[in-house]
Amino acid sequence: QSQENALTIEETIEGSPAEKSGLSASDVIRAVDGKNLNGMQMEDAVKLIKGQAGTSVKLSIERAVDGKLSSMDVD
Repeated sequence: QSQENALTIEETIEGSPAEKSGLSASDVIRAVDGKNLNGMQMEDAVKLIKGQAGTSVKLSIERAVDGKLSSMDVD
């Protein structure tokens, strides 16, 4: 789901890199590798999040549980 300046995770797939990294439903992705998602088309944001095979990306996340911002690497 896309918001004005973020992507909200609807669900994670069991065993996926997102789940293994601790991402949860309703967490909000604010930036990818330091690039703000503000105004970005969803397809472009998804390409950034997926990155190139065998690489990791750094996500800036607003946690659904407490609203705190954090960063995490996702392979």
